[in-house]
Amino acid sequence: VSAATLSNVGTINANGGAVSAAVTNAGTFNVGGTVTGNNSFINNGGGTLAIAAAGNYGGLSALTNAGTIPDNADYQVMLEP
Repeated sequence: VSAATLSNVGTINANGGAVSAAVTNAGTFNVGGTVTGNNSFINNGGGTLAIAAAGNYGGLSALTNAGTIPDNADYQVMLEP
């Protein structure tokens, strides 16, 4: 996906590739593989960001959460230059 913004109110299943957009999520955003971002991810109230055990969502410039991020995996916060 390459756009200025990506607004989700349904379900997105990201199993690999790049999301080159600022994401605003009010639905369900599932990460099942290696996904690379280059912008911010805002998980609004009512939104779910679910990263599977085999999933990896890297490259985000910021993550803002007011929704749900299920505690079903080990999460690492890594600062990149």
